[in-house]
Amino acid sequence: MVDPARYKKSACLLQQKVNTKDAQKKGFRRFTQADLNKVVEQAGDPAATTSDDQRSLREALRDKGVLTYMPWKEGAQRKQRHYLLFHHNSAMAKLVDIIADHGKDNDAKLAKVVTKVKGLWG
Repeated sequence: MVDPARYKKSACLLQQKVNTKDAQKKGFRRFTQADLNKVVEQAGDPAATTSDDQRSLREALRDKGVLTYMPWKEGAQRKQRHYLLFHHNSAMAKLVDIIADHGKDNDAKLAKVVTKVKGLWG
């Protein structure tokens, strides 16, 4: 049986990494699946399936105020998946939430964001 407390320990370690000054400047921190597995293994008994790890770790991170986002697709340049971790109250997390939870209210918010950054992308 896997110790469920290890996900809480892992979430605490990852939360500290997400809250570093460098990560706060960008609004997020990127981790590979191997990075996340390593943190979970360091926090306790490594005898668990990957899908159990992902689900339990995601829930523990959410409890700590850290949101996780998987990529929608793997790029041709990437040989492995990368996960973005955001502090729940960051501008980046709010933007990704608006995109992920599209609908009438969020579409209006997204349109405002696009209008503001449109000039930056030419």
